[in-house]
Amino acid sequence: MNSSFRFITLGLLGIVVLLACKSGRQQELDQITGMEQALKNDTADTPDINKAVALVGLYDQFVTAHPDDSMSSEYLFRAADISQGVHHDSLAVAYYQRICTNYPTSRKAAASLFMMAFVYQNNLSDNDKAKAAYTDFLGKYPEHQLAASAQGALQQLEMGLSDEELIRMFQQKQDSLDTAAN
Repeated sequence: MNSSFRFITLGLLGIVVLLACKSGRQQELDQITGMEQALKNDTADTPDINKAVALVGLYDQFVTAHPDDSMSSEYLFRAADISQGVHHDSLAVAYYQRICTNYPTSRKAAASLFMMAFVYQNNLSDNDKAKAAYTDFLGKYPEHQLAASAQGALQQLEMGLSDEELIRMFQQKQDSLDTAAN
């Protein structure tokens, strides 16, 4: 009887510990959801940078505490997106890189690699890193829906064209196609 009492006590203690862990995770998820809602409900023309930065911090804390959680790569992607939105571009790249490194089989990995290249090219003006990331993307995801965009961006970088020059080039091609069709 004494050993069965110990067994039951240990079992109950295990359940309490398990529930405490779940409730801690759930509290973190609830806090994230609340902060997301607060940011979404903000009616100002520009998002509240303090709320955005706080939400990014919550995402990061969650991923650090729960690296194997099914939401971790999603939260890192959201953190990168928000960071980019508030012009913390180096931080956005770090989050995209973290997804590529720690969650390479995640459904967010391909988009993260593409976005990392995009941010290098368009926000940080680091064309060498952008070329490397686009090339890596095309090597890993040649059939991805963003592959054509990556190829176009890579060609633009290799040709050294500005956005305006690229638009003019495409307009000229379209004009010549229209002329040939008539």
